[in-house]
Amino acid sequence: MRLSSALFVILASTMVGGFHISTTTINHRKFGRSQQTALRSENDDSARSENDDSAPPKVGDWRSFRSKMMAGGLPTTEEVGTGAATASTDSATASTSNKEYRLKHVASANMEQLKSQSPELHSELEARLKGEGNPVFVLGEPEVGGLVARMPLPYEIWVGGREFLNRKKRSKLLKGLSQTTANDDKHSDPLYYKAVGRVENMLFPSSDAEKKKSSTDAETQSIVASAVKTTAVWYKASETVVNDLLNEIAIKAIDKDGAVNDASLSSEERDFLNRYIKCNSEWEELGLVVSHGGVGAVKCSDKGESIVLNLNRPLASGISETLAKLILKGSYLVSSDEDKPMDTDNDYLENLYDRDFFDKFSKAFSKNGVCYVGGDDEQGLSPGIMLSGVQDLKGGVELANGIYVGGVEDAVERVLSGQNKATDFRFFIGRKTFVPGFLEAYCVGGTYQPFSAPRAFALKQCIGLPMPLYHELLGLAGGEVKDVSGIEIVKRKDLEDEAGNIN
Repeated sequence: MRLSSALFVILASTMVGGFHISTTTINHRKFGRSQQTALRSENDDSARSENDDSAPPKVGDWRSFRSKMMAGGLPTTEEVGTGAATASTDSATASTSNKEYRLKHVASANMEQLKSQSPELHSELEARLKGEGNPVFVLGEPEVGGLVARMPLPYEIWVGGREFLNRKKRSKLLKGLSQTTANDDKHSDPLYYKAVGRVENMLFPSSDAEKKKSSTDAETQSIVASAVKTTAVWYKASETVVNDLLNEIAIKAIDKDGAVNDASLSSEERDFLNRYIKCNSEWEELGLVVSHGGVGAVKCSDKGESIVLNLNRPLASGISETLAKLILKGSYLVSSDEDKPMDTDNDYLENLYDRDFFDKFSKAFSKNGVCYVGGDDEQGLSPGIMLSGVQDLKGGVELANGIYVGGVEDAVERVLSGQNKATDFRFFIGRKTFVPGFLEAYCVGGTYQPFSAPRAFALKQCIGLPMPLYHELLGLAGGEVKDVSGIEIVKRKDLEDEAGNIN
């Protein structure tokens, strides 16, 4: 079975330059060739940049309460009493330091761009960044109105294995040691154990015999356990495993004629290659959860699928007539033959909007409207989705925390009357749909990391941001994800001038 030419480029570049997911290998658009041609011809100003790529807290707001907890602003039982004053002082000092970091981390150019788009969102985000609690933090599971970030493969390998073992340990404590077996503690991903072995090699370079003996030594295990608390250590080990496997596959898959095929690869190697390609195609995606567990503002089936909109995959800046049809009626109705008979099951789509409304929509958004590729699913039938932060928008449904879905008719009237700017609204073609339970599983396995963040991250336009929205979010969240962002962003040659803002 011969592999694609794109894969050949990936493997060849891996052999030369090591592990690096390049933006040039990403194809996040699923439109047909005729539609792509039409969009390109009618959108000379289409957004090709890959740089990208909440309402003020109320009294008693659980999100604000949770944010303070995550920031360590609430005293523990041990702090209450004689040591409370000292603990409070230490907490205040740490809080001031965190505020300074948050304000410094968000690139001033990003904030200026947000201010030009929406002074309200700018003031809101600035106030949240200056607040006591960090408004951006990781979650244990995805939630409606929250964000999910597609994490790099080294992160997925390590965190997926580590969290699996942590869950097993918790299960033992709850069920009792006698109710679990040795096989229960074995993670199914062998790459995790290879990464652990790499950590041991980094710390104790020795002969194979000595390694085998030392790996079971209690002191060695203690040193390794301490070392992997540092993100750079385990990430480097996991990254090395990925890089080595890619090199091995590249050597095996290229035959004597220079052709690439996977006939000589083992099933494990093919599985890894598919995993790598999938990660590559979803590189640094940052999505908004608009439906989850049967709850949300975007309609799905009764099965309760999770729906995510990619926020940092711009398709066009300036909405043409062809793109307007994709947004308002779905790509099913966009063809070279406008008089082509409709399928009876989709006749209702034909009457969604008349010609006069199309003209008004084009007048409102043809110059400054921005559209994104929300995902590969539902591009063929469903109309697009519109997000905004306009509270009193007719037809809009609140998703969460001041984020609204729908209300396109009123949005057109508001833009034409000058009440709002075109950039107050974000349009999406397609979406990512997960069958029930899959998004949670991906988050548990380290493929995605869920976050809670102010609504400005979901509502601001991602066109040529000096600092990509993905790295802005991870950097503000702190901890391991901030470290991973710092490691990955230095690989972005297009961001060398901004990389210093991360550290």
